[in-house]
Amino acid sequence: MRLYHGTSAKHLNSILKNGLQPRGDKKGVWSHTVESRPDMVYLTTAYPLHFALSAADTRDAKLVLELNIHRLNPWRLHPDEDFLTQATRNNRPEGCPVQTKRATKWFRKRLTDYNTYWGQSIEGLGNCCHLGPVPVNAITRYAIIPKDWPILMWSDPMILTANYAIMGGYYRKLSAALFGDPVELDEVESFGNRQLPTAEDLKDIQVFRF
Repeated sequence: MRLYHGTSAKHLNSILKNGLQPRGDKKGVWSHTVESRPDMVYLTTAYPLHFALSAADTRDAKLVLELNIHRLNPWRLHPDEDFLTQATRNNRPEGCPVQTKRATKWFRKRLTDYNTYWGQSIEGLGNCCHLGPVPVNAITRYAIIPKDWPILMWSDPMILTANYAIMGGYYRKLSAALFGDPVELDEVESFGNRQLPTAEDLKDIQVFRF
């Protein structure tokens, strides 16, 4: 399985030398909702373009890294706290608040207690996270997206389990198409006449094998 991580291209040299590092004490991208865990690197099968756009300054090129999941220690993989919140909305664990934002904070604090659910998190939401740095040898390819490439034309998702159930196939194939892999949408995945970018649309994206 391939996982992806989206960020600013200004971090490329550091990543290729040191791997993907958790944000640590740096300000989180999602501080307006619930901040990500500072000791985790968040990974996705479906939304690397969206996350790259959110993480990068408008003046920066965007970077999407492709990872081989089999080169990661499975004991370091964890579910995304948003998946746990959404998956339990009708049946919260004992002590977990009912309100969504408070529940997300509750799961975020206890994420290591739910580490065995990382596979369900990928299957249900397209996201998971990795405790500690992601090693360099897990990186297989990376793509540099120009700062003015129209990401929102192709990737403007609602990251919800209900939306992923419908649009997950499209977003997974968008991730593959970004690297030039041959993909084709089936009737369900082209929901709402959504199309993948063509080779012409992708011509300014640089792809490198690592």
